[in-house]
Amino acid sequence: MNLETSLAGLRLSHPILIGAGLFKLEHELAKALLIGAAGVEIGGFTYESREGNKDGRNFESFEYGALNSRGLPNLGINYLRQHLNAMVAMAHAAKKVLLVNVAGDNPDQFAELAMVVIEGGADGVVVNVGCPNKWSGDKQERVISYDPRGFELVLQAVCENVRSKYPNARIFVKLSPYFDYVLLAEIDSLINIYKPAAVIATNTAPNGYWSKDGQPLLTVTKGFGGYSGVGLRPISRGNTRLHKQYLDPEIDLVAVGGINSGRCVDESITEDGATAVQVVTAIGARHERDDVIGRMLTDYVEILEARQPATV
Repeated sequence: MNLETSLAGLRLSHPILIGAGLFKLEHELAKALLIGAAGVEIGGFTYESREGNKDGRNFESFEYGALNSRGLPNLGINYLRQHLNAMVAMAHAAKKVLLVNVAGDNPDQFAELAMVVIEGGADGVVVNVGCPNKWSGDKQERVISYDPRGFELVLQAVCENVRSKYPNARIFVKLSPYFDYVLLAEIDSLINIYKPAAVIATNTAPNGYWSKDGQPLLTVTKGFGGYSGVGLRPISRGNTRLHKQYLDPEIDLVAVGGINSGRCVDESITEDGATAVQVVTAIGARHERDDVIGRMLTDYVEILEARQPATV
């Protein structure tokens, strides 16, 4: 069965991508390209290199999903300048799409990171305004997704800077999960002004917490972390459907959050209005990571075939 689809003008062999957070370095991408996804979103990358929250447990899976407070460890913009061309070549040789996730500390950093990504030949830049895990000392930084004015400044800086030189550059926006539909509609009204190619919904839910034997599952950032996995699925689906309602129809949607089966893929595309989906926790939290995408595709094809009318 032909599963090809188009996302923001990009041809995908099928609608399942790997989301950001798992793979950032050149040798890691080489492994990611073997997993079977139609494309990979690498990163996130910040302007300066970051060690992240390395002094303790910063990622743990449990029965309801996973918590992570890695703190965006990465080698910064200079790594992209030095290695992105080669990474793009690797992905394209494997006939995969390559997206790059960036997260600046201010609009100017976002804009410069985005420009480096586009000039490096990536198929698209993902403006990550939904990271919940950035801390300054013992204080959490504000999530840009929940600050309409801050969000607009970032999106304006990226779109105006990149499009001044590359008018056809593909700009994606990755958002947090919203629990206030008025705020979601306000954010979407800003997105409709600047018209990125696609919206990715959603990032992890901020400030998840879990304990085991009376002790926090994570030992960094006071035990709080971004929550992902199957428990996020109803929220992710609700957000996807609301974005579909409020966003202009030419802006594509990528669903992410608790997607771990062919049924999830089918629901996201057939019922919720997404063009493609991303998988993260189902890969990162399992030892059989090489089989996850293949299993999902097999399930998805079976669902599509069962829906086709029988022929005589």
